[in-house]
Formats: sequence, structure tokens, C-alpha cells
Amino acid sequence: MADSITGPYTEQMHPAYRTGIVYALESVVPYRVQVQFPDRDNVISWWLPVCVPKTQNDKFFWQPDIGEQVVCLMDEHDENGCVLGSVASTVDAPQAGLTPADYLIKFEDGTTLHYNRSTHQLQITLGTGGQASITQPSGGQIQLDSSGNVEIKAAASVSLAQGSSIASDALALVSKLVTAFNAHTHGVVPGPTPTVPWTPATVESALLKVSN
Repeated sequence: MADSITGPYTEQMHPAYRTGIVYALESVVPYRVQVQFPDRDNVISWWLPVCVPKTQNDKFFWQPDIGEQVVCLMDEHDENGCVLGSVASTVDAPQAGLTPADYLIKFEDGTTLHYNRSTHQLQITLGTGGQASITQPSGGQIQLDSSGNVEIKAAASVSLAQGSSIASDALALVSKLVTAFNAHTHGVVPGPTPTVPWTPATVESALLKVSN
């Protein structure tokens, strides 16, 4: 039955698997690439789209680099096709020591996202000069919740923006301490009433003097 199929149907039913090297990147939407095929006299393809997980409601973007080895699905004449993804080689090998339980994204600047499903450990490392930001512009909630300890370390200062719940809770605690101090008297030897009652502002000023 297959032998009786002729013409364009034969070509459409036999796409070609090709490996090539990314030759050029398109800098405008839809951000296609050109691929050079060394095994076909170094012919350079037309602009090819890069396959990604999603493009409609959710967006995904990640272009291969120039010089990267990629796998392409091409028609019989190498006139049309797409880039399916990159393939590892001895030149561009994965990081050593990984197991099937590892998921790793490593960027050129050293930033990594590494998760191991066996050890249940997630590690995010920023490269030199890297910055991280989590933003919720619509007023929603960002929550850090742990059944164990939460540790924050910084080589310089750690600050809480005004209006944060942590800052508000801290201010409420200071206010309670101030109230208790101003109302405090000794049962045996009555102490003098504070000439200048403490306020949260005076406590903050005193703490700043001690810290400086």
C-alpha cells in the first residue's frame, strides 16, 4: 500500500531528521534561527521556528546560542522545518555528577537552579552580580512558610519595608514593651515616674544609637 503513494504525499510522510549548528538568530518576533548542516555541504537553512512547551496563554522563550548543536525536523528538500532542541556532545557536555533524579538549569553567568527529587533539595545560586526579585503588583500575598527554622543571612544589612506585616508586628511588640515600662513601679521602693515617657520613636532612636 505504501508503494502506491506517490507525489507530495510521499515527501510529507517522510520528514528528515537533521542535526546542525545554529548559524544566526532572528532579533525580532517570532525569533527564528538559521541552521547550518555540515553533512549537507554546509547548506544554511531558511529561518526556522524553535519548538517550545507553550506559546498561547502561557509564554516560553529560550533561544539556542550561535554555534550550538541542534536537532531539526525538516522536509525532504530542507526548505521548511523546525528546531526541536539541542543535543549534548563531548564539546558541550552536561555537568558531571548528575543522576536521573536531578533537574538542572545552569546559565552562562553561573546562575543555577538545581533540584534533586531523591534528596528533596532545591538550590538556587545567583551568578556574580546577580539579583533576585519577587514582585506581586496587584496586592496579593507572598508567603514564606516553614515547619522548621527560617534563617536569613546577609553580609550587609537586612531591611523590612514600611508597612510589611513583620515590621508592623515588631512595632506592636515595641509598643507593648513601652507601655509596660511606663506603667512599671517597684512595690518596695517606689520608683520615680519617668519624666519623659518612652515612645516607640524614642526606643527606635536609642536602638539606632546602640547599633551605630
